[in-house]
Amino acid sequence: MTPVNIRIESNFQYPGDSPEPDVLAYTVPGKCLRTDDGIQLQYDEPACTGMENVRTTVNILRDGVITVYRGGQMCDVLGGSPVTLALAFERSRPQEGTYENDCVAFPFVVRTDRLECSFTEEGGCFDVAYSMEIQGQMASFNRLKLVATPASPLLSKREGTP
Repeated sequence: MTPVNIRIESNFQYPGDSPEPDVLAYTVPGKCLRTDDGIQLQYDEPACTGMENVRTTVNILRDGVITVYRGGQMCDVLGGSPVTLALAFERSRPQEGTYENDCVAFPFVVRTDRLECSFTEEGGCFDVAYSMEIQGQMASFNRLKLVATPASPLLSKREGTP
């Protein structure tokens, strides 16, 4: 297991909303390790995401699929309800995902438009552009870029650094 610093840039845009996407960027400490299926990253969401106490696990699989799983107890959002989110990215193939909390649960479809990925257990980068559909309706257009680099002692102590 290698300690890493993970820089995350997330852009999202909703149909009928502003032509400029909403952007969230932050850096968190995490772990990177080789598994039988590929590479796994884990990190805890910082407060700036509204999901502190939620752990994110990213699996970069040998077959070119990337999965993201978020699970935990949200503090301020939704009154402290448990939340899970599971989604997968695969070139040229829609994937089903799920979202669930105490109030609602629903499936959605992830359509990956672009997926670039280069990872080892020391770190790497993936950049994915995708859309999400709920009940056949376009819900959002998204881009997620994640860069993991070996942790430096100074940065690994600072969670949620912009």
